[in-house]
Amino acid sequence: MKRLLENSTGKKDQKFTERAKLRLRLAAGLIGGQGRMLKLDRANFYPEMLEVIERQTPEQRDSIKTLVDWLEDYENAAKAVGISTQPLKKSKGGSDSA
Repeated sequence: MKRLLENSTGKKDQKFTERAKLRLRLAAGLIGGQGRMLKLDRANFYPEMLEVIERQTPEQRDSIKTLVDWLEDYENAAKAVGISTQPLKKSKGGSDSA
């Protein structure tokens, strides 16, 4: 993950590349999907998520990285063939009929 960072002086003011931000959001979804509750400050989400990953065991970090790699490849392949991977938005009217 560190190689995805742009030049910076400290953890709180790190400038993350768009790819790094995507990978950290994917990792947060994976960790949250394992039943862990992540309470991260929205303003500092990316540096705090990086710290969460750094606190994992080497085996857990490797597993997260492998899954994030797969998800990133999936997203890129879907974009290449024009498939949206974003979840469908719920209609506000409560009914999908016209």
